[in-house]
Amino acid sequence: VGGITSLVGCYFLGARRGAYIESSKDEEDENGKKVKRKLKEVEPARNPTMLAFGGFILWYGWFAFNITSPIIGGVDAGQNLGQSGLNTLLAPCAAAASCIMYKGIRIKKDANSFKKIVTMEDLLGTILAGAVAITASCYTAPWWASLVIGFFASFVFFFGGWVVREKLVIDDPLGVCSVHL
Repeated sequence: VGGITSLVGCYFLGARRGAYIESSKDEEDENGKKVKRKLKEVEPARNPTMLAFGGFILWYGWFAFNITSPIIGGVDAGQNLGQSGLNTLLAPCAAAASCIMYKGIRIKKDANSFKKIVTMEDLLGTILAGAVAITASCYTAPWWASLVIGFFASFVFFFGGWVVREKLVIDDPLGVCSVHL
């Protein structure tokens, strides 16, 4: 729900000023197709310290949200509180680890490309994607499943961001769509 809502919001709000690469309507690519509008590279975060602070505040708040979910759900809260806390820790950590591995593999393929390094936005985005992915099953999933869920949440984050940016040509400056998909 959050991913689709943010996608619709980004679509209706439109792109930031200067986000599109200007092209004339007569331009064609190498296959003879008309060139569509494309987005420029996203500017890096202006203040990485504040970005990290905000990301970790969100992650900290996720503990309060997920740990109280067994109480609200009316299940036996004893073991489930600990299981919820453990899963809320493990899934984002696995997502961050898979982000670092994925970017490391891409750096080995093309060492000269600046886009392939691990950025603060990527790391915090995958941490939040792992937290989003484990929220629905935080007190029912075993610990090893939260590692698997978090590991694959990172790839969903990167693929979702690529689809939103390259295929749908929607400017999502905060990456909210890909975090919640």
